Amino acid sequence: MAISRTHALTNCHVMGEGRHWFILVRKRKGIVARLAHADPCSDRCIVRVSRPVLIPVLAVRAHEDPTD
Repeated sequence: MAISRTHALTNCHVMGEGRHWFILVRKRKGIVARLAHADPCSDRCIVRVSRPVLIPVLAVRAHEDPTD
């Protein structure tokens, strides 16, 4: 999920052990992404792309806990 024009949030387990990845953007063109920050405890990683091509989300809705 793009959180800015140059940064995306994803799960760390999706990233695996690599250091560079490709993110598909408009018209199926790939752009190189590099790990900017990782928090393995919460399974959240932020990757940074080399050019400001991402379209960030405007808002995120609250997630309801199904156990409540």
